[in-house]
Amino acid sequence: MDTATGIGYRIVNSRTEYFTEHTHNYAEMFIMLSGRTCHTANGTRRELSAGDVVFIRPSDVHKYSKIKDEEFSFCNLTFTKETLESAFFYLGNGFPSKNLLCAQQPPTATMARYERERFEKQIESLGAIAAEDAPRRKTALRILLMQLFTTLFSDFSHESHRIPPWLELLCARMRTEGGFKEGSEQMIALSGRTREHLARSMKKYTGQTVSEFISDLRLNYIANMLKNSNKRISEIVFESGFGTLSLATTLFKKKYGLSMSAYRALHTP
Repeated sequence: MDTATGIGYRIVNSRTEYFTEHTHNYAEMFIMLSGRTCHTANGTRRELSAGDVVFIRPSDVHKYSKIKDEEFSFCNLTFTKETLESAFFYLGNGFPSKNLLCAQQPPTATMARYERERFEKQIESLGAIAAEDAPRRKTALRILLMQLFTTLFSDFSHESHRIPPWLELLCARMRTEGGFKEGSEQMIALSGRTREHLARSMKKYTGQTVSEFISDLRLNYIANMLKNSNKRISEIVFESGFGTLSLATTLFKKKYGLSMSAYRALHTP
């Protein structure tokens, strides 16, 4: 732990490391960079591979072990309880801090390839910061930590463990990258699965069909734009991805109990 900044990082390679079961009084987040490992946490084993990210809370008991003598590497971010509390306080009640801290197993997420590549470049850039420049290093590491929390864990719930990581990441990408505007074909393409596989998985794990999930995101977008912009209603609807104004109007009134114009009037000062 870097006591000067309350946060630190270390690149770990299994070739030169000896792993034992352990716990600690600080928090950590480790990001798998290469290979595979069997990670045991609080008595439960799980195989991890490149791109998997695990948030280890203070008091979690865990260890790493090799799979068939395969080498693996990861980046380990360590941060004090005070740093963690400050991050969660800043993110506010809309962030699932309690769910992350109370889950039985350490929360786990999976990075897309481009996210992992961006992360690795950010880690490389940390090496260019002078060792004695603690303030700059502290800021860079805290920015990185906040990016990981907000990108990977903003939708975490107690039930997240039952959703396959690929589907959890896919749903997050559809929410945050405007994928909902492109629709179901974009979701299928991003998933890397067949249309039928995605449809079955969505219904099984989220209780929604693909079209219901996308429509809900589009309606959220419309409601927010009605409250936070002065764009014309028709413009907002078509920006959201709906092909027709009549369909959007029907679904919006069903969800919110108001027409779009009435909803805007109600939420405009």
